[in-house]
Amino acid sequence: MLTNLLKYEFMKKWKSMKYILLGYALIEVILLVTSKVLNVTSGDPVPFVQEGTSDAKFGFFWFVCIVFYFLFTVLISIYPFFEGVTRYEKDLSGKQAPLELMIPAPSWKKILSKLVSTIVVTVGCTIIALASVMIFILVMSNFDKVLLTQISDWLKIILDYPFSLLFTIIYVILSYVSFYLLINFCTAVAKAITHKNKLSTLISIITFGVLVAIILYLSIKIENYPIVTFTFFKGLATGMASSLSSMILDIAILSFFFAGTSYIMEKRIEY
Repeated sequence: MLTNLLKYEFMKKWKSMKYILLGYALIEVILLVTSKVLNVTSGDPVPFVQEGTSDAKFGFFWFVCIVFYFLFTVLISIYPFFEGVTRYEKDLSGKQAPLELMIPAPSWKKILSKLVSTIVVTVGCTIIALASVMIFILVMSNFDKVLLTQISDWLKIILDYPFSLLFTIIYVILSYVSFYLLINFCTAVAKAITHKNKLSTLISIITFGVLVAIILYLSIKIENYPIVTFTFFKGLATGMASSLSSMILDIAILSFFFAGTSYIMEKRIEY
């Protein structure tokens, strides 16, 4: 049953994203080629041209291309999250596809399938975004050997601390899942109270603010009782200290949101 739900969720996401990914690729190629041509034409390797010179217009358009290029990389990486949240809200509003309504699955499996598919697609889009950034840097630098060496050294530094890298990945995934389930929980609470869009939106915002305040309070308190401390992004110029107790709290919070959302969807909305 869960497998069928996952297949259906991936199918829906592919149908909604294939043209977006194609458009993203075309736009990024156009912006990259334009940026490279403007940079070569200006004859200045510096990203921004000095104001008042004869080729200042190239510096301005180059800057515009850069802004849009990186803006689209950010948008493509966060799009799956907002698409997942929006689709969940539509499902709670009774706008589910007929095929999905015909699948006799409990709410927790439906939510889990949406969560897993959203995480997988987010990882894929994030990889695409990072690859776009890397391609831009390499193309604009003419594949400079010094830059390639610096990138290689940076990767080696990260891989020299495998446990820190592992905890970082786990922490990022837990944070993402917690925030995703938090949004869905707030949406479920609002839809359980009313299906009027304006009122449900207000209830969602209020619920979100209250829960965030509670989570921040608990996070501050739990740091006073660290079990095992470790550092994220160890080996880089800056690191971020955390503890196993904080990760346990994150797991407890996302478990609560998952169970709460499943219960509300099962008992208060769908039936």
